[in-house]
Amino acid sequence: MNIPFNPSPNFSTPQQAQAHFGEPRTFKRVVLHWWDDPAKNPTLQGVIATFKKTGGTSAHYVVDDKTILNMVKEENIAYHAKNANPSTIGIEINPKTPGDTYKNVIALVADICKRREIAITRQNIIGHREVVNTACPGTIDIDRVVREAKALGTPPPPSADDLYRVTHKGKQLGAFKENPITKIDAYETFLKNVAIGIESLKVKK
Repeated sequence: MNIPFNPSPNFSTPQQAQAHFGEPRTFKRVVLHWWDDPAKNPTLQGVIATFKKTGGTSAHYVVDDKTILNMVKEENIAYHAKNANPSTIGIEINPKTPGDTYKNVIALVADICKRREIAITRQNIIGHREVVNTACPGTIDIDRVVREAKALGTPPPPSADDLYRVTHKGKQLGAFKENPITKIDAYETFLKNVAIGIESLKVKK
């Protein structure tokens, strides 16, 4: 994803992680936040201004229906979830969730989890209140984010036309995602089971 960067000064580097938090920088979970109680009418510019103030809080990303903004590089530790900071990535979300807000959050979560090898589960995609005594992220539907990010990150099963079909004398012996001719080592057991030399097999996609 091509995401603009507007840096916050509030973060720790991986080299500072041990001294600041007593543990190394890792990527275990994603923490969802809301900007604030929607009754307070928080704004994108207000959140950005807060995160730009030296000595304050921060998050890796700020999201609404038209914007995904990176404010702390993922390799660094943002100040958004206290003791969970060194092992998490934080996303701040417009609490009114207008338009494409959920779509943007879901795409971002799926992208982060893919790159950082975080399983998309409810245990790994959590709300701020699950690690800190707070109402945040309020009404943000975490279950929806998990469900749709997981679907987005899971490739559809191959259709019949996408499979390589191995046949012998007109009889199908197997069907594979990859061509067994080029990946022959991976199909050694298969070939032994059918007891037919590879030169006698026909492979067609």
